[in-house]
Parts: sequence; structure tokens; C-alpha cells
Amino acid sequence: MEIELWWLLVLPLMFIVGWISANWDRKQQKDFKDEASNDFEQIILFLSDEKITEASKLLLNAAKKDPNSYLLQLSLGVLYRKSGLIDRAIEVHASLLLVKDLSKKYKDWVVFELAKDYLEAGLYDRAYLSLELLEKTRFVEDSLQLRLSLAQRLRNWPQAIILAEKLEKKNKISLQHIKIHFLCELAEKGDQSAKAKVKELSFDHPRVRALDSESHEPNFSKNSFVCNVCDAKFSDHFWRCHVCNTWDSAN
Repeated sequence: MEIELWWLLVLPLMFIVGWISANWDRKQQKDFKDEASNDFEQIILFLSDEKITEASKLLLNAAKKDPNSYLLQLSLGVLYRKSGLIDRAIEVHASLLLVKDLSKKYKDWVVFELAKDYLEAGLYDRAYLSLELLEKTRFVEDSLQLRLSLAQRLRNWPQAIILAEKLEKKNKISLQHIKIHFLCELAEKGDQSAKAKVKELSFDHPRVRALDSESHEPNFSKNSFVCNVCDAKFSDHFWRCHVCNTWDSAN
């Protein structure tokens, strides 16, 4: 009988402790959510005013409060990159790849952002290798676009042709207008195979017709040319704008 009375005293006490604990946890969670909501509102405000540095500081604080929020850390790295803090961006994104329970969805996303960090840092080999890892992911198209852009920047025309053809197959589109230039770049360096291919592809293109001339350039009476995309002005004719890198944009 004494044991039963003891339990009758303890059970209400356990209920009260449990109720207080649950309500305390809810209050803590509510306070955390309210504080996080205010932080995010300020982050959005800073971003709308293009105050990247201030937004980065707030996002860093939010990420510290919730270390398991991988999206916050991913976003923090992106803001670091946009504000020119490339080393910090690489550090944040690289550290995320070390998280053991990171899902494939997030891992692919992190690799993609890390590749863009490497591009900004001029670490082209690392960028290219990172982008290659995304060949069979949802980032495949963006990866191909960045690799194609990089191949053109490095003047790796054979690789640019391969990537352009992959994009054509992926998107069911024609990139003939830029493949002509890639082949012409090779032909102008003496690649006879590229010269034969580009003539088959489009003999009427002015750059293709100019391959048989010594200068490899058509004759223009103008002495000033403007890019019809970015409005950059040049004294010499160009096939690709030196500012925005758009092909066939000279006017």
C-alpha cells in the first residue's frame, strides 16, 4: 500500500516536470524562430540594397546558431564569392563536402558552387575537374556551359568543339555559329582537317571565306567597330568581343 501511495505522489510530479520541459522547449524554439526570422528579413534587405558584406555577416551568425543547416552554409559561401572573398568561399564549400551525412542533392550543389569558386580564383584545373564530376547530375547542363566557356577562355578549341556538340545533343539545339569559329581558330593555325570541316559546315560565312587569304581577315572599309551586345568599341574588327566574349557581335 505504501508503494502505491509513493507512485501516486511521484506521477503528478513527473507530469508537471514534463509539461514544464515541453513548454520551455517550445518557448526556446519560438524565440529561436523569431530571431532567425528577423535575421533573414535583414539579410533580404541588405541583399536588395546590394550590401553583400553586411548580409554575409548576418548569414554567418545564422549558420553558427544552426550548424546543421547546410543550405545556410552553402549560401554563405556564395555571398563570400560575390563579395570577392574567394578564399573564404572555397573554405566554406570545401568544408561542407567533409560532412558525412550530406545528401547527394546537396553534395552535387556544393561541388557546383565550389567549381565556380575555383573559376573566380583562376584555379581552372580544379574548376574543370569539379565540373566533370557533375556529368550525370541535375547540374549537367550548367556544368557543360561553364566548361565550354572555360575552354574558350583557355583557347582550347578541340575541347570547345566537343563540349558544344555535347550541348547540342543535350538540348536538341544547333551551335553551328560558334563551332564555325572554333574550327576557324584551328584552321588559321594550319590545321588542314579543321579547314576542310569548316568549309563543309558553312562556306558562306565571311570568316570561312577569308581562310584562303593571307591575313585570314575580310576587307573592311570601317576603322571603328562596336559590339552590338555590350556596346564596347574597338578600332579593329573582331570575331568575338574582347569584353563580353560574344561571337559575331561586331557592327
